[in-house]
This record gives sequence, C-alpha cells and structure tokens, in this order.
Amino acid sequence: MEVNAYAAQTKAGKPRIIVTRGMMQFTNESELAGIMAHELAHHLLDHLDKGAMNIYAGRAVGAVLDWTEALIFLEKPDNDMRDYLGDKARRIYSQSFEAEADCLGLYIYFNAGYQIQDYASFWRRMASEISISYIDHAVTHPAGPERTLLIGKVEEEIKRAVAKGNKKPIWPNLASKVWSRAQLRYMHEGSHGNP
Repeated sequence: MEVNAYAAQTKAGKPRIIVTRGMMQFTNESELAGIMAHELAHHLLDHLDKGAMNIYAGRAVGAVLDWTEALIFLEKPDNDMRDYLGDKARRIYSQSFEAEADCLGLYIYFNAGYQIQDYASFWRRMASEISISYIDHAVTHPAGPERTLLIGKVEEEIKRAVAKGNKKPIWPNLASKVWSRAQLRYMHEGSHGNP
C-alpha cells in the first residue's frame, strides 16, 4: 500500500491535501498532524502554482525546439522535447520547495500545540522505514540526513524564539539563513558535490 501525502488542487483551483490509506496506517495522530502541516505549507508558499509555471515554461521551450526540428526535416513535430523539458522543468526548485515546506510546516505544527522534536523524529522514521521505490522521490525530495539537518536548524530557531519569551503563534524570520532559497539550494548541491 502506497505511503504518501501531497498538496493538490481541485479543478476549480481550490487547495486540497491528499493522504493515502497507507500513510494513515503508517502514522499516529501527531505524525499525521506533521504531514498535514507540511502539505499545508506547500499551499501557503504557493508551490503548486510556481511548479506549474516551471512546467509551462519548459514545455514552451521544448515545443519551439520540436517545431524547429520539424521545419528543418519537413515532418510533423513529435513533441519529445516539449515533454522532456516539461518534466525537467517540473523538478526546478522541487527540493527547495520541499525544504521550505518542511520549515514552515514545523512552525505550523508547533503553533498547533505539538512537540517540535516529534516532527523531526517522524521524518527520520519515514526515511528509515519506507522504501522509496520510485526514482522521482529521490530527485524531488531532500535526502533524509539533509532534511533532518534543516529541520534541526528550524527547531533551534523556534527554541530561541521561545527562550526570548515570544508567545504563540511564533512565525519564521523569512530573512534568516535557514529560509534563504540560495542556502537551501546550496545545501542540496553541496550534498551531491556539485558547485
């Protein structure tokens, strides 16, 4: 049974969160709250629309290349480049989107009254117990250790805010290094040895 959850939209563009039966069986109430917080964060951060824009741009460039090839060889365009570049563009920033949703999701989870250490524990358990059988997940989601490191930084950010006497709701400092898209991208690239 598939263990998954994801942010989606209705045909009318209204936000939805889809949770599979497998995920419902895998999680307890606190863990499910963490999943819901993570997926809600995708909606709040507008990741679905940003991802769709990436796909449209990739498909448009691919279509131009397909038509150029068709004109050169005087044949009907095959749409190979359109489909290929659309898929590649879908992955642009996808790990950063996941990392951002992890970060904001932890704030949502904490503000809902859950213990922040349980959030990281769940993601560690998820990484160790669930075999990711499809390659796309590894491409679009941060690796387990990278995800745990980032969530740990956000935990510390929340603990510092609480130690300063801040009361709930506590929301992130979007200017912090933890939240910098460049920092998230650097963490991802650095973990794979890319420049």
